Amino acid sequence: MGHPYRRINSFLPQTLEAPMYPELSRVALTRPVPAYGLPAGTVGAVVGAYSDGVGYEVEFVAADGRTIAVLTLTADDLAAVPG
Repeated sequence: MGHPYRRINSFLPQTLEAPMYPELSRVALTRPVPAYGLPAGTVGAVVGAYSDGVGYEVEFVAADGRTIAVLTLTADDLAAVPG
């Protein structure tokens, strides 16, 4: 069984670096995602990392706890949220 952060997708290149955002990290969008009504700056949680940090699964939730979207994003789409 592989490392829990390593999922192989043919469209993402392989690297040897650790994920920039580990699972459960809080991150903010650096760009809007209009299809889901998510403006830049929306905060989500990393729920998985692909190919050693090249891509991430990020969950965005509403104030009532309802999931708005789980999106596959690149590190360029995300910024760290302190705290």
